[in-house]
Amino acid sequence: MNTIKEYAKKYIDMKVVPIPVSKVGDGKGVLLDNWQTIYFEENDFNENNNIGINLYLSKLKHCD
Repeated sequence: MNTIKEYAKKYIDMKVVPIPVSKVGDGKGVLLDNWQTIYFEENDFNENNNIGINLYLSKLKHCD
């Protein structure tokens, strides 16, 4: 089974910018200031995180 750090590294290797998201509450909260501009690294993640994706820094688009 892969760890959160391993999944984060997979995203980083694909040039996708992951965001460490807190599992507290609804599991969607980012508890860091200025997360919108940070390129997180594998070691910024732990088993207390979910993973979000920074679409802007990843140069991706979201369409409904």
